Parts: sequence; C-alpha cells; structure tokens
Amino acid sequence: MIVWRGWGFLPLLLMIIISALVELIKDYLLAVQNGTNHYRYTHDWVLALAMALTGVACWFLGRWFENRELRKAQVLINKETGQYIRLVSRHDLFWIPIKWWSPVFLQSRFLCF
Repeated sequence: MIVWRGWGFLPLLLMIIISALVELIKDYLLAVQNGTNHYRYTHDWVLALAMALTGVACWFLGRWFENRELRKAQVLINKETGQYIRLVSRHDLFWIPIKWWSPVFLQSRFLCF
C-alpha cells in the first residue's frame, strides 16, 4: 500500500518518467537497436543517472512546494495568548516530505555501482 498526502506521489511519478526519458535518450544517442536491452543490464550508469536526476528534481520540487505552501498559509491568532498558528498543507510520501526523498534517490544511485 502506498500512502501519500497532497502531491506526495510525485517522487514515484518522477522516478518513472525520468527513468523512461534517460532510457530513450540513451537508446537514441548510443543507437541501441530494438530488442537489445542487455546494455542496461551490463552498464549501471543508466540507472545511476536516472536516480541522480530524480533526486535533484525531488529536492527542487519539494522546496518549491514548501515555499508555495508557506505563502498560501492561513495564520490563526489565539486571542488569549497572542500566539500565532500557521496552517500549512503537507506533501509527503510515506510521511516523508518530497524534498527529503532526494537523499533516498541519491543514495540509491550509489547502490547501483
């Protein structure tokens, strides 16, 4: 079961899209023929590059969501204490915010080698 809040499913979607794009670009640049997919299994740099790009994308996307939510946040003021409470939406996957999926993808990049 996959658990997310808000736009928290985006790290998985980014991983799929970026991996597919890296595969397509690799096939085009290296002129890999259809049906010869053994290149991917003998060269780990393809998956490592995809995971690194996904990690970078998750970092910037997560930061963008955080800044956007802070700008849109509603502020409540407790009349008795004068304390401010900021209501902010969260975007996370398995209770981990989007920007913190970046180290996970970058770490998996090193596990490819």
